[in-house]
Amino acid sequence: MSLNQTDDVDILQVAHASSELEALMWSEMLKDAGLHVLVRSGGPGAGAWGSAATFDHYLFVRADQYDQARAILEANKAIRKQWPRARTEAPVVNPRQIG
Repeated sequence: MSLNQTDDVDILQVAHASSELEALMWSEMLKDAGLHVLVRSGGPGAGAWGSAATFDHYLFVRADQYDQARAILEANKAIRKQWPRARTEAPVVNPRQIG
């Protein structure tokens, strides 16, 4: 059953992303796990500013997949908390050394 065939299944908002890029990355993670995902942009709509890429986006899943989706997204938050540490430990490359 796809997300749009929901005669007997509720659709729940599972996440609120701060941009289209973040929403699409999360959506792909959920799809890779076999979940059905709907991404919807917030704000005035795609036509108002020419692009909705910088607007908030919302991810929706089927109610029977909500807990699994939340677990995947929560695991992603743990990874994101490690990014600043990883950046400070990464080697610094001097542009003069590259070319």
